[in-house]
Amino acid sequence: MKLGIIIGLTLFSATTVVAQNDHVRKLKDYPYNASIRVNEKYCVISCNINTDSFSIAKDAKNMWRAKNNVDVGKVNLLQFTTTQQQDLKVQYDTVDAKKYAGMPLLEQLINRAADKGGNIKFVNEKESGATANVDPTSEANPENQTTVEYGSDLLPKEKKNSDVLLWSLAGITALLTGLLIREKMKSSSKNPSTENSSINTSISHDITNANQQIVQLQATNHGLLEQLRDLQQQLKEVRDADAAYFENALLNLVNPAKAALNKQQKSEALSLAMQILVQYIAITHTKTERRQGSDDYNVKQMKGEQLSAQEKQNSISASTPADAIPNEIKTIIQILKDNQVAIPQGLAYMGYQIQ
Repeated sequence: MKLGIIIGLTLFSATTVVAQNDHVRKLKDYPYNASIRVNEKYCVISCNINTDSFSIAKDAKNMWRAKNNVDVGKVNLLQFTTTQQQDLKVQYDTVDAKKYAGMPLLEQLINRAADKGGNIKFVNEKESGATANVDPTSEANPENQTTVEYGSDLLPKEKKNSDVLLWSLAGITALLTGLLIREKMKSSSKNPSTENSSINTSISHDITNANQQIVQLQATNHGLLEQLRDLQQQLKEVRDADAAYFENALLNLVNPAKAALNKQQKSEALSLAMQILVQYIAITHTKTERRQGSDDYNVKQMKGEQLSAQEKQNSISASTPADAIPNEIKTIIQILKDNQVAIPQGLAYMGYQIQ
């Protein structure tokens, strides 16, 4: 009797680990395996190996919404065709169609996932094992006979669980436990009282170890997600900086240079060409990680950023002794002088402001 209780508890533990309340939506000619998972803070979209995530929150009507409106466009990651989107609409409009009227498709799916345990999967309608096209919110659906409290079995907080990971751990736990019980039952026929106690201890130990491994893997997954968010933020900062630099370069140098060439304004074209040369050297040094101190000045100058006192350049003017002027700057000055072109205001190179 005790052994039966232990086996029951063990199997319950294993099924608890892998239970995900998955709800499958079958779509015609859909070539991907995709899903939407939600919890009280995040939504995770997966389509084959592609995954993205964003923050969600409830609005005044108690409906889940993307915190940033731009995130609703991430429904494109699921790569639904117009026909497949209409298929989804038909599948879901049998129940609560008015509830989601006017809501973007992604936010509809987020709320439906939240209502039914936190997970929706999208598969080809011919895929083996997929459920029928039955609305999971319908009262006719047997799954709806069990009430699922929101947040109790959703995607774990801070997006730290993986279906593959949980299924693997649960399968391994159940297999090991089953083999252990089988061996213990064989030997218990010889010495039941002693072996029953040993079985109880071993099973408890195995379950404890499995739970500890799950916790450790969850912590590792959480750490990797944090690193991913940091890398995404760093990439955004680099993109924003590049956008600022090249937009100003286009406005202040490239377009005026093209206009001067078109109007055959040689002096203006030469002045702008010299500034473009200086900026090209600076941005190339920066992007190839060979930058010098003066390159930072030129890049910040083009982005329109404020310069600190330490970043101000030393100046070179007509009164600077010739032996104190670097050869590259001497060449720039001489080219401008030979063509009777004034030195452009703010022209800086090699750590010197050329006046």
